[in-house]
Amino acid sequence: MASRLSDTGSPVLASNSATPTGEVSTDFGWQLTAGLEAALAHGWALRLDAAYMAFGRSTYAVNRGRNNRCGPGGPRRPCLYEVEHTLGMVRLGFVYRFGL
Repeated sequence: MASRLSDTGSPVLASNSATPTGEVSTDFGWQLTAGLEAALAHGWALRLDAAYMAFGRSTYAVNRGRNNRCGPGGPRRPCLYEVEHTLGMVRLGFVYRFGL
């Protein structure tokens, strides 16, 4: 999935994501980010940031051929699964600023 991430709290657009059936869709969501940066030495800094992204929920039907059961002893029918599309990320890095 190719994503273009925006500034803190702004909408996020993820494009060209393939669905389980091979279809291509465009998903909209949001992103919340926060970060800290501390100077270490001349030109060096330590950076810590975190991001949480959410792109909503999708419902997928599996077993469309109705040849398997939905769960132990369940009926032979398509099984529906709901997936929540979220991502949490924490990054730690060293930054060097040239020319300082």
